Amino acid sequence: MRLPKDTDHTIELPDIGTFIFGRETFADRAAIRARYLSIVKEYQDDDINLSIYAGMMAEYAELCVAAPPGWESLAEMEFSRPTEDKVFELFALLRAQQNGFRGSAAQGGQAQG
Repeated sequence: MRLPKDTDHTIELPDIGTFIFGRETFADRAAIRARYLSIVKEYQDDDINLSIYAGMMAEYAELCVAAPPGWESLAEMEFSRPTEDKVFELFALLRAQQNGFRGSAAQGGQAQG
């Protein structure tokens, strides 16, 4: 997990707990892509499920500052339908926050999280 910063933001995932994520930087974009490529390795990028899961694991590993117990690493979690559903729910919330930050930054402001 990454070190905390003043710009971190929280996400409350129902029935799971509070997550803290860092705001994405240009360096994070590169690190996420590098981690993604290390996950998919020799597999072709055309497997949509592998690509989605690898992308989520890479983004989580680079941006997550703190997570509820058992959620420290997506890669180490047991794969099940309920867990998969919660992971997708978490990423929908994360994406909504990121889009809000990006919209504010594009207008010259800084959204608070």
